[in-house]
Amino acid sequence: MQKSKFHSERVSNDLFWLRILSVNHGDRGRYYCLIEEWLWSADHGWYKLGKKESGKTRLEFKISENKLHVEKRNHSISASEDEDVTMSCLLQGPFPPASLFSAIWFHGLEHSGMKTLLKVHTRGMVEHTEAGMVERLSLRRPSLGDFSLTLRSVELGDAGVYYCQVQEWQQDGSGAWVQRASELSGYTYLTALLPAMDLQVHIAASAAVLKEDQGDLHLDCNLTLGSPGNSSTAFSVTWWRLTEGGKEELFSVNHSSVFQYGSAATSSVRNRLRFERPGELQYRLTLLRPEASDSGDYRCHGEMWVLSPGRGWYERSKRDSGKVTVQILPAGNQSATKCFPNLSLASSPAG
Repeated sequence: MQKSKFHSERVSNDLFWLRILSVNHGDRGRYYCLIEEWLWSADHGWYKLGKKESGKTRLEFKISENKLHVEKRNHSISASEDEDVTMSCLLQGPFPPASLFSAIWFHGLEHSGMKTLLKVHTRGMVEHTEAGMVERLSLRRPSLGDFSLTLRSVELGDAGVYYCQVQEWQQDGSGAWVQRASELSGYTYLTALLPAMDLQVHIAASAAVLKEDQGDLHLDCNLTLGSPGNSSTAFSVTWWRLTEGGKEELFSVNHSSVFQYGSAATSSVRNRLRFERPGELQYRLTLLRPEASDSGDYRCHGEMWVLSPGRGWYERSKRDSGKVTVQILPAGNQSATKCFPNLSLASSPAG
């Protein structure tokens, strides 16, 4: 209760003290004491002889501008994708026992606006401003005054500047909590390292020269990785037919295993296309009963996609294969047939 803040003490016969515990903004004002003298009489009991007021003592509540100290040192952190990082926000003591503290974390680019990541209220409740970041942000809070933030599974979009704002709160005379001070931390500059281009794409044809009646044409698109994939990795593959004007899409399968015919797949071609996946990183497009009009240059395009808790599926790297030239001879052609089983061409950077 409010009255428990005040304790009076008689130091000597004619000296009284008033002690105010945990003084705050609401205790400001003027104080004085009233002295009454009483005398005991056997006939009348206690009766008052007189009273007198002391002089006035003014109590002013002043908060030092340097009362709140937050670590101001700047930090630079470089992190690879999927790595966890912790950014410090330390309130330096001593901490007044009558104060509570809250904190706000901000993130943005160095030369653009900042956005609020989360708020920590005085009673410890954490308020996230972005639903997609709830699982990736956590506060360490090993001790009073430590509002350090841990960011899990770093992504490329997490790069930028981070800092916190710490606020001090105290009760006023009515018992309401009001903000008394605020201070910013130093900056943490986070660099998210770009992933290595560890995806390679190769295209192979079952034959470079084939007669119309000689069999089906297999166009194999094989992927290789510099590091092993996992359940959070998926791939998409597209076959193109190259033309004088550029390239036309023949067939594609995306990272969700959805098939799509391209503009180069006319109705007669669609009826003769078959797709299969012989291995985890092997994709095969078969052209049944190839015709002379199917002759030309072919290329495949591969993409590696990664599942992120914050961003969903996103493209991490992509590559184009080299081109493979296929010639389909008419069935009655008497020219010698030159077959090159599994003619393979390696990848090049996607353009």
